[in-house]
Amino acid sequence: MDPEHEPLRALADPVRMRALLDARTALWGSPDPRTTASLWWYAASWLLVRGPIETRLRGGAEVATLDSNAVTAPSGYLSDVGPATPTDDAAVALLELLAPLVDALADAGGPPRRVLWALVTDSVANCALAAAPRDGVAVTSRDGVAVTSGDGVAVANLWVSELHSAGAALPTPRFEVVDGRVLTRRSSCCLIYRVGPREHAVPMCTSCPKRHPDDRHARLSGN
Repeated sequence: MDPEHEPLRALADPVRMRALLDARTALWGSPDPRTTASLWWYAASWLLVRGPIETRLRGGAEVATLDSNAVTAPSGYLSDVGPATPTDDAAVALLELLAPLVDALADAGGPPRRVLWALVTDSVANCALAAAPRDGVAVTSRDGVAVTSGDGVAVANLWVSELHSAGAALPTPRFEVVDGRVLTRRSSCCLIYRVGPREHAVPMCTSCPKRHPDDRHARLSGN
C-alpha cells in the first residue's frame, strides 16, 4: 500500500473525512468513528503544530495551509504536511489551518469540538516542551514587540494564549513535575485503549488523564 497524497483542504470536507474515518476504523479495529477520530487527531494535531512551534523558536513564522500537501502513511496516520507558508501572524494562520479540520472531524462523527481542541492543547504543550531549550528561549509575541523568555511551559502558554486571542476555544495547558522533569498533564485522551480485540487491547497511555493521579505519577516515575 503506497502513501496517499491529497491537499489538506480535502480533509476539511466532512464527507471525505467520514470516508477516511470509516477506512481507518476498519484498518485499526476501532469500535467506532469517534475513537478513530480521537486517535487520528491526536497524531495529526501534533504533526500540524510541531512545525510552527519549532520554526518560531528559530525566529521564523511559517505554517502549513489547507492547500499544503498531506501525506497519509500506509498505517493510516498523517505522516507529512507541506510546504509551510511564511506568515505575519502564526497564531491566526494556525487557527485557519486547524479549525476547518476540527469542524470536519466533529461533523463526520468524531468527538465534540471541545474534545478535539483539548487534543490540540496537549499537542502544543508536548511540542513546546520537546522543542524549547531547558535554559530558556526568547520568543516574539504576535504583536511583534513584546518578548517572552522561558522554557517550554512559557512557549506553550504563549501559543495557547495567542490562539485564544485569535478565536480558538481550547483549554489552557497544564503541566506537572515528575522526578525533576516537566511533563504535560494531559486534558485529553486519544482512546487508543479502545482499539483492537479485547484480548489484544492496547493499555491506556502512561500519561492518560483517565488514570488515577497516583497511578499516573507512579508510572511516569517508573515505579
